[in-house]
Amino acid sequence: MSRPSLAILLYSMGGGGAERVISTLLPSFKEHFEVHLVLFEKIVAFEIHGVPLHILGRNQVHERGLFKLLKLPFLAYQYARFLKKHQITHSFSLMSRPNYVNLLASFWGGGSKIILSERATPSLQYAGDSLGARINRFLIRSLYPKAPLIIANSQGNAKDLRENFGIAPKRLCTIPNPFDLERIQALSLEGTPLEGEDRYTFVSVGRLDRGKNHRLLIEAMEAFKGESVALYILGEGELKDELLSLIRAKGLENQVYLVGFKPNPYPWIKGAQAFLFGSNHEGFPNVLVESLALGIPILSTDCPSGPREILAPQSPQELLLKGLELTPYGILVAKNDKKAMVEAMQKLLHQESHFSKESLLDRAKSFSKEIIQESYLKALFS
Repeated sequence: MSRPSLAILLYSMGGGGAERVISTLLPSFKEHFEVHLVLFEKIVAFEIHGVPLHILGRNQVHERGLFKLLKLPFLAYQYARFLKKHQITHSFSLMSRPNYVNLLASFWGGGSKIILSERATPSLQYAGDSLGARINRFLIRSLYPKAPLIIANSQGNAKDLRENFGIAPKRLCTIPNPFDLERIQALSLEGTPLEGEDRYTFVSVGRLDRGKNHRLLIEAMEAFKGESVALYILGEGELKDELLSLIRAKGLENQVYLVGFKPNPYPWIKGAQAFLFGSNHEGFPNVLVESLALGIPILSTDCPSGPREILAPQSPQELLLKGLELTPYGILVAKNDKKAMVEAMQKLLHQESHFSKESLLDRAKSFSKEIIQESYLKALFS
């Protein structure tokens, strides 16, 4: 019997969460499949482990919504031809547009088993009345229910697909992101950027956009103005100038620092006393597990979805938090609640809550690549 073949379709292998997940899983996939990596753009920032690379059409990151919509049938037809040519038995796509193409390609036949991976909370990611948001909501409602299997990377994402997009529970499964814990710990030793910092240090990592809500963290830091407390924010984005202006307006230039994107954020996280996270919504926040893997306690908003699943796995995931909640692995605060954020920061500063480094590391092991890759293989072969 010939070996099964797996095509993995996504935008690119640039610096994102889905791309990191695929890079982590490729060695395991190669043991069980003849693997092909199919990208919309030839951008490769992660190791692809010798897997053949194919580029589908000519695409650009900043194409307009209507143009992107009109291109979908052409990309789907090209992808369908690729699947037939290479006799692909399993077609696995990640993120919205690759998922649309994967499903549309199946209408041309070919017999591949179609598997989608949803990485965000679609009702929040595509909220609002913009043309792009309305198009994406329409496509998800129209196409996703036809998929034999959709892998959500958090319980919150799966719930959103069920309740807001009519996806049958039998077509859904939840598999969290995998992590190479040994690699994270090794990379954390490559430099000591916070060496010599004698203040209590918070670190946050994330793109400077509305969703990540760094404004909340900066405004919370105003409560510690003049105290021996610092916040370092790693990331780039469209709100950089706005956040710099806010820092100056609050007189926090000597306590809050925007240090830009860092290819290796782990020495920064390891050098901090705690990790801050202010997001309004997430898919599965990788950086929280990465902080656990380095033994760093976390203070995070209880946003949909991900933080509660990671920090309070035994609690009801539908819990609507008001104020703050101490969990075994960190502190959760209500979304966009400055008062609760300040109170939680004070608890960490005054050591009113203690988090065992060993328990944080043990929690991170639940997301090790060795465990998660087995779940992916079971889903693909089911």
